[in-house]
Amino acid sequence: MFVLPHQVKGIADIFKADEQKGLLGDDDDLLKRRNAFGSNTYPRKKGWSFWNFVWDAFYDITLLILIIAAAASLCLGVKSEVSIEWSLSLYKTFQDCNCSRILYPL
Repeated sequence: MFVLPHQVKGIADIFKADEQKGLLGDDDDLLKRRNAFGSNTYPRKKGWSFWNFVWDAFYDITLLILIIAAAASLCLGVKSEVSIEWSLSLYKTFQDCNCSRILYPL
């Protein structure tokens, strides 16, 4: 917006400001302006927590596809790798290191 020089005087008179120096800036003037126009600040918004970001991320289609693929891979991997021999060898390993109390507490 273009302001002509003779309009500057009128605008300065409306805001009760000096053309060369601007606002007066003393405490009384600033208090009057703050009461008339309000504080020149924005209200602080509440930030998001970590769990809000996690919940929001679940709506991403790429992440949903990756989670489904990881779950399917885990299920298929456990089904193909877990056998009787594997579980018996794990049991023997825990017996050898005297960790059976971890698996079977009394």
